[in-house]
Amino acid sequence: METILYAEVYLICIIVMGIVAFFEMRDGGDSSSDRWFKAMIGMFMLNFVANFFFKLVNGGILPENPSHEMSYLLKTIYHLSLCVGVFAWCGYADSEQGSGIFQRRRSLLPLLFLLALPLLMIVLNLYNHLVFEITPQGSYVRHVLFQVEMGYLLLGSGILAVRLIARTRRESDPNQRAHMYLTASFPLCIAAAWAMSFIGEAFPVICVAIMAETLCLYIGGARNEVSMDKLTQVNNRQNLIGFMDYKQHNNNGQLYLLMIDVDEFKQINDNYGHLEGDAALVAVAGVLKRACGPFPKRPYISRYGGDEFVVIAELDGYEIEDLVDAIKRELKQVNAARETYHLMLSIGVVHWDEGMGYKEVISAADAHMYEVKRARKATRTHARAAERQLEYVQLMEGDSGER
Repeated sequence: METILYAEVYLICIIVMGIVAFFEMRDGGDSSSDRWFKAMIGMFMLNFVANFFFKLVNGGILPENPSHEMSYLLKTIYHLSLCVGVFAWCGYADSEQGSGIFQRRRSLLPLLFLLALPLLMIVLNLYNHLVFEITPQGSYVRHVLFQVEMGYLLLGSGILAVRLIARTRRESDPNQRAHMYLTASFPLCIAAAWAMSFIGEAFPVICVAIMAETLCLYIGGARNEVSMDKLTQVNNRQNLIGFMDYKQHNNNGQLYLLMIDVDEFKQINDNYGHLEGDAALVAVAGVLKRACGPFPKRPYISRYGGDEFVVIAELDGYEIEDLVDAIKRELKQVNAARETYHLMLSIGVVHWDEGMGYKEVISAADAHMYEVKRARKATRTHARAAERQLEYVQLMEGDSGER
C-alpha cells in the first residue's frame, strides 16, 4: 500500500510537470532564462520518472523478480538528473539576476567542471556503492557520499539564492521582486529532502516540493510575460499604471519620471519600413536598459505607447542628471555604429512631488518633453537657416570673383 501511494504521488507530479513542460515549450520564449527553465523542467521530469519506475520495480509491482541492475540504473538516473536539474536551476537563477555568469563561455567551463564532480561520484557509485546501495532484499540505503552530494547541491544553489536575494534590493518592480524571492526559495526543496532522508522515504518530499516550486515559477513567469511589451521586452503600459499606483504610496521622496520620445519616428517608418521602425524601438529599449543598469536601485522602464517610453527612478537630483547623461552616452554609441540614420531622443524630466497623482506627473513630464522637442527643433531650424545663409554668401562671393 505504501509503495502504491508513493508511486501515485510521483505520477501526479509527473503529470503536472508534463503540463508545465507542454505550455512552456508551446508558449515559452528563447531567452536565456527560458532555455534554462526548459532544461530544469526536463531534468526534473526525468528525475521523477526514474524514481517512479524504481519504486514500481523495487516494490515488486512490475516484474515478480526485479532486476538488481535495473534498480541501480534507475536510482543512478535519479541522482544524475537531480544534479543536472539543480545546475539548470542555478542557470535560471543567474539569468534572473542578470549577472551573466552562466552565459559567458569562460565562466561556464569551470562551472561545468564543478557539475562533473558529483556526476562522476554518482557514476562511480555503480562500482564502490559509497553514495547509495540497494541491498539484495531491495532496500535503498544511503551512504556517506550521499550526504556530500546533498550538501554540495545545497551549497551551490544556496549561494545563487543569496545572490538573488541581495539583487532584490536593486529591483524597483514589486512583481519582479516577488518572483525573484520565489526563485530564491528553491534551495529549501533540497534542504527539506535532505532533512527527510534522515527519517526515511515514507513521503516523497522532494518531488512534491520541486513540482510546486516549478509550477509557481511558471505561473510567475507567465504573469511577468503578460506585463511585458512583446517587442521591446520592457514593461508595458498596463504594468506601468499598476507600478505608478504602487510608487505613489511607496517611495523615499526622491522619485522622478522621465518621458522619452523618439524624434521623427514617423520618418523612419516611411523611409525604411515598419520592420526598421520596430528595430529602432528595440534599440532604444536597449539604450535605456544599459543606461539604467549600473544604478544601485535599478530604474523602472516601460513602453508607454508607440515611440514613447517612461523611466521611473528613485534617485536624487544629481543622480537623475547622471541617468540622463548615461542615456545620451549609450545613444551616441548606438548611433556611432549606424550607417543609415541616427536615433534622436527627447527627454522630459519631472520630480514626482507629494500629492501628485500618476496622471498629473505623466502630464507634467509630457509637457516638459515637448518643450525639449520644440527647443531642439527650433535649434535645428536656425542651424539649417544659418547653413543656407552661408551657402548663399559663398555662392555670391564666387559669382563676384568670376566677374
